Amino acid sequence: MAQISVPVCSLIMLIVMGLFIDQAAAGSYNCCTKYSTGQVPINKVKGYYIQENKGPCNIKAVVLRTLRNKWVCADPNQAWVPVIVMKLGVKVAKLRGQ
Repeated sequence: MAQISVPVCSLIMLIVMGLFIDQAAAGSYNCCTKYSTGQVPINKVKGYYIQENKGPCNIKAVVLRTLRNKWVCADPNQAWVPVIVMKLGVKVAKLRGQ
């Protein structure tokens, strides 16, 4: 059986630990690291926020909140996403009486 040297074993452990730390960091920030597939109907969305490409949140996204309190990571470059953002803005303006 082949033996692995201590430096090689240490390097492998550091790489594996780094992978777990990256995953844990992204999870603790509650951010999008990839886009959801499919389109969400406007009548199922109650809010959104814009996520910038910073730190473990490695993509720019529009994070939609559905009526069932689910979070959907939408690609802002998809044609349907700005439409939802605009319609939600109009809805908020009407609620504020503007």
